[in-house]
Amino acid sequence: MELVAGVVLCFLGASLLAEGASAVAFRPGRRLVLQAHGFRLAAVSSALGALTGSGTSLTLLGQTLYRLKALTFKEAALLALGGTFGATALVVFAGLTRAELGPVLLALGLLLDLSRKRAWAQAAYGLGLIFLALRFTGSGASALLPLLGRVGPLEVFMAGLVLTPWV
Repeated sequence: MELVAGVVLCFLGASLLAEGASAVAFRPGRRLVLQAHGFRLAAVSSALGALTGSGTSLTLLGQTLYRLKALTFKEAALLALGGTFGATALVVFAGLTRAELGPVLLALGLLLDLSRKRAWAQAAYGLGLIFLALRFTGSGASALLPLLGRVGPLEVFMAGLVLTPWV
């Protein structure tokens, strides 16, 4: 049951994080992307990728701006690669940090919510719920390990491949 609770918390947290971070990053991010060049563009797109958790959206944005001739090919590539790098850094950070960070982020979200910074609060709530989800899914999955017996990496990969369209 902990595994199911962890998956639900993860989806809810990702939704809140995406909604809050996109509200925080949209207007300033759009302005920065259109005014930045070179290394500054890569840094801005990395930060936006980490805030939104989506490198794909920045790749599509770079492709669109390139087709509209608003960016050169090099700048569109920097936007795409920077966004992917930022989103990957967020995932690595989430995987390596301890689950105790979840309640701290939820408390930070409450403080931000009380100070009327709604978008920042949503992002903090979402990230806090994702860290709590990591705790629940870890303990729930460890309870399932004896039921699986000896399952190799190929079987796990195939199960993920089959289950992905339904998630």
